[in-house]
Amino acid sequence: MRRLAPRPLPVPSKIGAALLAALLVLCAGLAAAFSGDASAAAPAAATAVASAASGAQLQEVTVARNTPVYMKLTKTISSDNYTEGDTVYLTVIRPVTAGGYGVVKEGDMAIGRVTLSEKAGYEGKPGTIQFELVSMATANGRSIFLSSGIQTARGKSEETATSIFGLAVCPAFMFNRGDSATYAAGSEVKGYVAEDTAVPVAGLDKAD
Repeated sequence: MRRLAPRPLPVPSKIGAALLAALLVLCAGLAAAFSGDASAAAPAAATAVASAASGAQLQEVTVARNTPVYMKLTKTISSDNYTEGDTVYLTVIRPVTAGGYGVVKEGDMAIGRVTLSEKAGYEGKPGTIQFELVSMATANGRSIFLSSGIQTARGKSEETATSIFGLAVCPAFMFNRGDSATYAAGSEVKGYVAEDTAVPVAGLDKAD
């Protein structure tokens, strides 16, 4: 006959273990009370409450959806040297807190993604670059998704001057290029937390 392997018993969490211990102590206190030993009942009940309180310490905090996040670009991005899908790097310039903890510190990293890049063209056509925020890192190494809408920069257009003067005066104006689109390093960007996000408190410092 085939023997079935015994299933492993589930390992209780820290909170579950603490509550179980508190329940056992509380039962012992009640047993002492019913047996007539009232002096033992009160300390047992007090021990149960203290044990439950110590085991139920805060384990995580929640960063609420739409919490504002302020960042700046770490380097200049341009329609000349960035293409769609390239990563954009930013740093957080204001701390983000939740539940009394500093979840994201000033200087923590955030990333975005280029969604459109068009180089400046002839006949005065300007360049265009767009990017969106993706996520930021917490102080203990977790990620929080961000939303911001599309950030757009366009170069200076020379199309009007070319169309008015170029063809009528000199065909060489057809080769006049518009300006590239750029976001300079240090440009500030405001985003928002995309969804309610639970972050473990392990590794976080208390907020000032």
